[in-house]
Amino acid sequence: MLKKSLPLILVVLTFACKKDVKPKNPYVGTSWTATDDIAEFLYGPTCTTTIEFMSGDKCQQIDIRKTKGFGSGTNTQQGTYYVKNDSVYWKIDKTQIGGIAVGGVLNTNMGKVAGGKRVYTRDK
Repeated sequence: MLKKSLPLILVVLTFACKKDVKPKNPYVGTSWTATDDIAEFLYGPTCTTTIEFMSGDKCQQIDIRKTKGFGSGTNTQQGTYYVKNDSVYWKIDKTQIGGIAVGGVLNTNMGKVAGGKRVYTRDK
């Protein structure tokens, strides 16, 4: 009787002691920068946009325009994000963008003025 119930006891103990481990969010604390082709179209070269993923579901977008004269400056907007499978989705104002990171590159579904999709590179 003991030999038959021992495997059952071990199985019950294994599942009873198992903790639900929440998967680690690989985007927390990372920062990604891309050329802001829309701003460059309006203001000239050296315009970038950076997305920073913070703890929880908070993120921020930092747009930098290093131009001489009109339009130069930095604009920061707060937003939210979530991770689903291998993709990350963030929303700033009413715009939602999705992407998949492969190594140090974040490929997004956001279109560019000249065609193609916006690609971010990892800063940290």
